[in-house]
Amino acid sequence: MIFADSMSSGTLICQSQLRISSSNQDFLSIINKICQSYRLTVVEKINSAASLYAETILEQPIVLFKTINSQSDILIDGKSTETHYLSNLMEEIKTLLK
Repeated sequence: MIFADSMSSGTLICQSQLRISSSNQDFLSIINKICQSYRLTVVEKINSAASLYAETILEQPIVLFKTINSQSDILIDGKSTETHYLSNLMEEIKTLLK
């Protein structure tokens, strides 16, 4: 419910995108690693796409959309109300998945 409210409210004005080339890890392992490391919750998972959600300690929402394209590249689109938190999270995920 909170995820849907965040997506429809128009408050997620900060965006960031991350592309990591040719991962040798399977999709579920990558999702589990990200969720365990950053306390994200899987909201929806369909084939090679997933929506993840978390809130910062200041209750600022962070939404990630993760997909794997045909070249096995990991694509992560992030949205939040706060640029600082989102950019830090994206950098940490980039380091985690390399």
